[in-house]
Amino acid sequence: MTGDTEIPEEGRLFAFGHNNKGQLGLKTKGPVTKPTCVKVLKAERIQFVACGTDHTFVSNSQWEIFAAGGNSDGQLGLGHCNDSITFQRLHPFCDYAPIKMLSAEDGRLFLWGDNSVGQLVLGNESHVLLPKELKLGQPLRWVSCGYRLTALVTDNGDVFTFGESADGRLVIILLVSLVWGMRVMSYCLKS
Repeated sequence: MTGDTEIPEEGRLFAFGHNNKGQLGLKTKGPVTKPTCVKVLKAERIQFVACGTDHTFVSNSQWEIFAAGGNSDGQLGLGHCNDSITFQRLHPFCDYAPIKMLSAEDGRLFLWGDNSVGQLVLGNESHVLLPKELKLGQPLRWVSCGYRLTALVTDNGDVFTFGESADGRLVIILLVSLVWGMRVMSYCLKS
């Protein structure tokens, strides 16, 4: 989201800024110049907000996830590729497990969206429209997802990177990992 969000103590969400894909969740498109309450989430106690260029994810005090905005690659995880100008609950993801940030409390990880260069490690599907669990065989401590790259750190300190390696993306992770003294396994599907 090219804009800002604010969460006062009572957990109501206020949003403003660029809104070309409906990423503010205000049921409209177009720029918003002053903080505006996101009415569809007014009854929710919002605890966390994650903003992308054209989409926004929020979670409430029950760790349910809601998404709004651009969805051309299925990045909202709603089961389709249509944009959403209002926040929608991610039913498939919320029904799997209580979540903490982007992964389950027990270290599991669910991924969805663009997989055109294998950044989701979920087979040959170019777009994954619903959240799917990545079974790595060990709990995860940290996850970072970029446009065409995913990096994971496991509980025992192993680092895994997946996706496009152009412009040294995977090498940068390797150098950082060498400084930290971690093993790195990289999977490059396309350059």
